[in-house]
Amino acid sequence: MNARHSRLVLSAILIAALALTLVPLAGAQEGEESGRTGSILLKTAATFDMYVKNQMSSLVAALQPALILFLGIAVGGITITMLSAVFSMP
Repeated sequence: MNARHSRLVLSAILIAALALTLVPLAGAQEGEESGRTGSILLKTAATFDMYVKNQMSSLVAALQPALILFLGIAVGGITITMLSAVFSMP
């Protein structure tokens, strides 16, 4: 990953974080002006709830193969250690 790509990724992350910060504030301000604060905040909460659920499912899907591989190596190592100890006994 070169420096230009790193800067692009970082700027995309910062823009997304800024958007996630400003959207609820703009929605709350609009709700106060129109008198529908409760419904707008509920809609914003539902949007962010869906966003968090999607992000968590993506994270779990990404980590699951790594966790399975790690546990397989750990169990295999323990099995090999125990079997080598059993077979090396006089």
